[in-house]
Amino acid sequence: MLIGNLGKALEISKKTPAYKKNFITNIRKIWIYKQTGYSYNFLGRTQDSLGNPEKALLYYEQFYRVTKELYNADPNNVDYKHGFAISCSEVAGIYASKGNHRGALAYAEESNRIAESLYRAYPENVRFKENLAISCQFLGITYAALKNFEKAMSYHGESARLKKELYLRWPLNADFKNGLAISYSRMGEIQHALGNYNEAFKYYQEYNHLKKELYLQWPLNADFKSGLAISYQFLGFIQGLMGMKTKL
Repeated sequence: MLIGNLGKALEISKKTPAYKKNFITNIRKIWIYKQTGYSYNFLGRTQDSLGNPEKALLYYEQFYRVTKELYNADPNNVDYKHGFAISCSEVAGIYASKGNHRGALAYAEESNRIAESLYRAYPENVRFKENLAISCQFLGITYAALKNFEKAMSYHGESARLKKELYLRWPLNADFKNGLAISYSRMGEIQHALGNYNEAFKYYQEYNHLKKELYLQWPLNADFKSGLAISYQFLGFIQGLMGMKTKL
């Protein structure tokens, strides 16, 4: 531990004659500790981008340790809370990329809990709302990988609700529109896996509608063009299954 119990450090400094000096010293130590945490995060992302998930996990776990200590020392500090949520999601992401969805789950749930707390406290903060939507989506993907489709559908539904609110408020924002499209696609995939082809078809139609709008607005965007093509593929495949189910 770099600076010991942060909460006690500040409290003790206020009771000493050299209050100001000790207080400033502790503030500096906290700042350095915080920057150390973010350096671990940067190193983790660098290793991850280089295709070294094991090394990335080691750095992310250090980032998690630092941010958790800061958060525990001052749980009402928004910056510390946000940093801890990020560290949880980073660790969860690495576990998921390695196929360890059970390992990812605990970190993802912790990240979601903090993200929800931040959003409830600051409902007009767009970043917190978007982060909560992304967190719900990650849990939806994780539960789907664990074959818990009921929970997966619930989290994807909550993610879609938040993204829809963002999209309706900022309809020209391509990221919000694309994010909502992805949610519809995920829910379509779950209904497809459950054999609910009619429900899957409805979600894929919503996915197709938004992807079509995105492509028409940004025709040179390769991702939007590819997404539109995939949406037609999904619709065609599901229609085929619906026809087969009718015949049976």
